[in-house]
Amino acid sequence: MSDDNMVRVATFTVAKVFPPDDPLAIDLLRLMAAYNDVRQVAEWMEPPSGTPSGKVGVDIDRMKLGFLYRALFGILHEAFQVFGSMQTPDFKRVAEGMTPDGKAALYRLRCAGDDLRSQLAHSRNKAIFHYEHDEFVRALTRYVTIFSEKAKTESRFIFKGHVAWYLLPESLRDLIVFDFHTSDDLAKTGEKVGGFLRRVIVVHSDMKTFLEEMMVAYLEDRKLSDEFQIATV
Repeated sequence: MSDDNMVRVATFTVAKVFPPDDPLAIDLLRLMAAYNDVRQVAEWMEPPSGTPSGKVGVDIDRMKLGFLYRALFGILHEAFQVFGSMQTPDFKRVAEGMTPDGKAALYRLRCAGDDLRSQLAHSRNKAIFHYEHDEFVRALTRYVTIFSEKAKTESRFIFKGHVAWYLLPESLRDLIVFDFHTSDDLAKTGEKVGGFLRRVIVVHSDMKTFLEEMMVAYLEDRKLSDEFQIATV
C-alpha cells in the first residue's frame, strides 16, 4: 500500500472508531492483537548475531529458536480461532467493500490448508501451551526407537550459573509439533520445518494485508474515515 520505509501514524478517537457495542470492532481488535504477537515473534526469529561458540552454544540457540516457532504456531492457532469466529453476516457485508488485494488475502486465509490448521491445533494443544503426559510418553518412546541403532540414546542438560537448559524435552516437542516418526523424518528436519515456516510466513503476510484493507472498509462502512488523522514521520 505504501513505501515500506515510510512511517505513518494514524490517530483516532477510541470510543468512536471502536465502540464496545460493535461486535465487528471487537473482532478486529482481537485479530490485531494476534497479528501483533505473530509479528513480534517473527522478528525475534531472525538469526542471532555472532557465531555460537561450540556445540553448547549451538544447542542453546536451537532451544531459543524452538521456543519461538512453537510460540508462533500457538499464536497463529489462536488467530485462526478469532478469524473463524468473525464470519458473521455483518463481517461478510463489510468485507465486500475491500479492494481486490484485500479480498484476495481474505480468500487465501479462508483457504489455508486444513493440514496447516490441523497441525497448528495439534501443536498448540499437545506441546506448546500444554504439556500432556501421554503425548510426552509417545514422543519419548518414538525418540528412543528412532535412535535404537545406537548403543544408547544420548541427550544433554546444560547448566550455567543459575540457569539450566534441558535439551531432551525440546527434542520431544519437535517430534510432536512436526510429527516426526522415523530417522528419515529427522534427516529432513530442515526441509520440513522450513516448508512449514514458509507457509506460516505467507499466512502472516495475508493477515497483514487483510487487516489493513478490512480496516479501511470498516471505517467507510461506519462513516468513520474522517476520524483517522494520518501523519507521516
